[in-house]
Amino acid sequence: MGEKGMATQKKRSGSLRSIFLHADGVDMLLMTLGFLGAVGDGASMPVLLQVTGKIMNNIGGATSSVADAFSHSINKNAVFMCYVACGQWVTCFLGGF
Repeated sequence: MGEKGMATQKKRSGSLRSIFLHADGVDMLLMTLGFLGAVGDGASMPVLLQVTGKIMNNIGGATSSVADAFSHSINKNAVFMCYVACGQWVTCFLGGF
């Protein structure tokens, strides 16, 4: 084999398929979980910003006559924000694991 044959052989072995060539089922599972964790972690920030925007709108539009509705709305959004934060923790763990 000459130098030209070695160069073409190196070029072919750098494909995307070669990444998964020696991966078994556990490796594929871990890569899938990592991918899903990264997607979930990336999607959680816009969701948190949306909920924060709702809380700020509730604060800005509050009137003194409807204090119970204001408190209920703030509490509902705050609890949802806590749930999103817990989900974000799980997805960050999966992405890093």
